[in-house]
Amino acid sequence: MKYQALIFIFVFVVGIFGKLNLKPIPGNGIKSDQVCEYALASQADCNNLQIPTSCTNYCSSYFGMNTDACYCNAQGDTSGFNACVQALPNLVQYSNLQPTSADKVMISDTYYEGNQNGGSKTWTESSAQQETLTVSSTSTVGFQESISYTVKVPFVFSSTFGVDFSFSSTQMTSQTHSNTITFSDTTTEATKYNCTYNYSLDSSEQLYSSNWQIPICVTGYTRCDFPSPVADPNDPSQGSHYYWYIPVGVYMPFKGLCQYQEGTLQSTMFSSNCTSCVTSNCGSKSCQFDTGVTGNSGS
Repeated sequence: MKYQALIFIFVFVVGIFGKLNLKPIPGNGIKSDQVCEYALASQADCNNLQIPTSCTNYCSSYFGMNTDACYCNAQGDTSGFNACVQALPNLVQYSNLQPTSADKVMISDTYYEGNQNGGSKTWTESSAQQETLTVSSTSTVGFQESISYTVKVPFVFSSTFGVDFSFSSTQMTSQTHSNTITFSDTTTEATKYNCTYNYSLDSSEQLYSSNWQIPICVTGYTRCDFPSPVADPNDPSQGSHYYWYIPVGVYMPFKGLCQYQEGTLQSTMFSSNCTSCVTSNCGSKSCQFDTGVTGNSGS
């Protein structure tokens, strides 16, 4: 599973940066159709991630000329080759998703047969149990921009609750969704004189407690400025220019471009099946299985 997750992250990140031209883009008036999905990155945020330093070192080495500066969204630049702050909700990671389970007795009843000829006893019972899912963000990220995003919950929850959750990178919030699962049972038991019968209706209660984290990253381009026009040594045909746009993923690793917002997931769920059993002090025991019905969704 670890390797599958790494492969998925690699493919997804390649998908992000694959939208960019990974070659240097000349500052010759060409326009980009790139649009920041969430927000433009501030120069302060880029500085905190050491992006200008890494960019300067890369450009000086690659072009063979010391740069004057590296910028995230230089003032007055209208090229569209922007540095963006972007949430990556498809890369949300959950840990410890294995539930702890325990049998929960929802209904119990006792019947004593006092008729010397014996008889029968019918139990017709119904029990409504609430299932809940609470997802909370427990930290914020340090980017100046506040961005909102929607994160999907694992299928084991979405198949029951059918919801996604929305968060802000600069706020800690908690959201709860609930629904009701109803278990119904009709059991008839032949009874003998002077025997006591114990009826129970139970199901398996599953408790989840998980942590999650989602990367919020700087993506897009930075601009390298030079004191005199310089050409791309690998593609001189583009000419010499005072500045070039460089994709941030070329000179910095993915983790170095990201901060992580963290949170928790708490859930109480039930098995879709229930069991009704009748035991007696006269040595008899019988059980049957029923299926619960989910409904009454609400948050």
